[in-house]
Amino acid sequence: MQEPSLKQNQEKINRSEDEMGMNEEVLESSDADDSEAASIQNQVRTLTEERDDLNNRLLRLAAEHENYKRRAAKDVDDVRFQTKERMLREFLPILDSLDLALDASAQANAAQGLLDGVRLVQKQFLLVLEKFDIRPIDAQGKTFDPQMHEAVQQIQSKELPQNTVFQVARRGFVTSGRVLRPALVVVTKEGPVS
Repeated sequence: MQEPSLKQNQEKINRSEDEMGMNEEVLESSDADDSEAASIQNQVRTLTEERDDLNNRLLRLAAEHENYKRRAAKDVDDVRFQTKERMLREFLPILDSLDLALDASAQANAAQGLLDGVRLVQKQFLLVLEKFDIRPIDAQGKTFDPQMHEAVQQIQSKELPQNTVFQVARRGFVTSGRVLRPALVVVTKEGPVS
């Protein structure tokens, strides 16, 4: 057998080095693939966190917008009510005067014509109020409600249970589900009748 020549040995060494270089490239490309995969995973994680953060911010903004719309609608309703309330407070004393005139006419047996005329004016006035969604509080004989009634006197009664409206001294009114003016009422209480 012949010993390999120096040239052949050199070629073998070069081939071995080439093979080692290829192995290193494979190892490097494998490391590169792993680091690239890790980098992609980091990017996915970062993008997922950003998406979740943006989604949460969007939900908060949507909730804040809904709250703002509710507050704005309530503010508009409050302004409407206050405007209507100021105007109507000026008209209600007129109705009070008509009520007093009717009561005085009925007690003094005044002329029927005057009584009928005042009743007609009162009826017309109530119809106008009704057009503006203003309704009298029906208090007579009802249980006292501090939200709707204001007690001006208490009396003892055998016929009516305690805390019942015995008499309406001045009508109250509601508008848009709110009390415009509470009814002034006389309320029954427990105890012996004097």
